[in-house]
Amino acid sequence: MKDTIVWTEKAELKWDDFIYNESKDLTDNIDAHVGISARYRLTDKIIYKSKTAFVPSKSYVSDTTNRISLRIANARFDLCEVYRRKLEKKIDSLRAGNVNNITLEYLAKQESIFFEKFSNEWTRFLETPKTELMTELVKLEKRISQELQK
Repeated sequence: MKDTIVWTEKAELKWDDFIYNESKDLTDNIDAHVGISARYRLTDKIIYKSKTAFVPSKSYVSDTTNRISLRIANARFDLCEVYRRKLEKKIDSLRAGNVNNITLEYLAKQESIFFEKFSNEWTRFLETPKTELMTELVKLEKRISQELQK
């Protein structure tokens, strides 16, 4: 995956991973473009591989002095990984069943469903009032950490 940073336990986004543009109007001064990259195929079994990816060429920052913004970007990257793992569990449960009932379209739909769940949770987080942002960020980071330890 060219021009991407693949999520690992040790991966942590830094300012250099973003395009600096002080004129951009960004929520919390940062926009981290993350997603789930998946490859799959159906034979007599489901072959499915996925990764959480950050795309630097589509990620922007307008203020590199605000360390909270970078924490928020890392939380977004980590939360996407949580949902990728949930998607993997769903695919694993499908593998245990009858593969004849599964289509490539169904697998693509599952990917879409889990990414939408991630997006919805992230949108709710972004709607947090500024006065509660730090409290909610700490809660989110703690929950993400617990999820990633499972």
